[in-house]
Amino acid sequence: MNPLFKEKIMADYPDWHYKPFRLTIAEMNNPHKVIDQFFDRYDLPQIRTCLKDMLYDAIWMDDNDAPMHVATHDDLEKLIDAAWLLRKKKLMKTSSIIQLTRIEDKDLPKDYKNIQEFFDSITLPKALEYLTSAIRAAEAMGIWEMSTPNDLLNFFESLDSLFESVYNIVTDDNIMEKAALSRKYKNPDLTNYSLYCANYDQLMSWDYFPRSLSTKEFRDPYKALALFKSIRVKEDWKEILDYIMNGALSKKSLTESGIYLETFTISEQLRKVIEGCHLIYVRTTFKRENI
Repeated sequence: MNPLFKEKIMADYPDWHYKPFRLTIAEMNNPHKVIDQFFDRYDLPQIRTCLKDMLYDAIWMDDNDAPMHVATHDDLEKLIDAAWLLRKKKLMKTSSIIQLTRIEDKDLPKDYKNIQEFFDSITLPKALEYLTSAIRAAEAMGIWEMSTPNDLLNFFESLDSLFESVYNIVTDDNIMEKAALSRKYKNPDLTNYSLYCANYDQLMSWDYFPRSLSTKEFRDPYKALALFKSIRVKEDWKEILDYIMNGALSKKSLTESGIYLETFTISEQLRKVIEGCHLIYVRTTFKRENI
């Protein structure tokens, strides 16, 4: 659009265009409530994906304002990150938590970096929700509708990469001692959220508790990884993930496609290894500091 023409249009906008006209009086008096509702509905990875899709759509439309859209996209991401941080800090003031400091380890093995990247990009509750909803969609007639198909494809691609690292860690016996609890944690204190939650996760500790793990696996998550590897060879797991992903994005159910999986058992096995990886992520990525 011609810059002069755009400037004229903007100048003709009535004054209310420069006010928060989407907010009610109550919301204007308490804008934090709007932020809370927004982040209750969406998590950061979803928002970033949505913004990126809108940016790509604008660029593919051969819009002359594409460079401006890129700058706006970056500024919106920054604004949303700031709002997310303000909300978390507000919640932290009302909660008693154990502060964790992220460990920056340049020599961290590749497979552990892969685990970090997985849980840096998606929360444990959201990962389990994606997995469960995909399995349900694969079993039913109808396409997965929790988010965009691209989100599901990216999730399963990341999951496949995560399982590759699981096999490497178990095969090479590449154990990091700090991921397993010492003997004094024979009966772990589950109110010590830092054993299975990162900083902001402690505010919603119930969602991060590893329900699929036994007490021994909670103390030593490598046991969950070893069990996962012993159940099937890596290629079989890859095939199962493909069946679930394709079934979730197909109108036909797995049974209609002639594919028969013990989905309940498979779901439990997948949840177990994901929760085990998350414990390793928390205990190898963050250092506890009592406050």
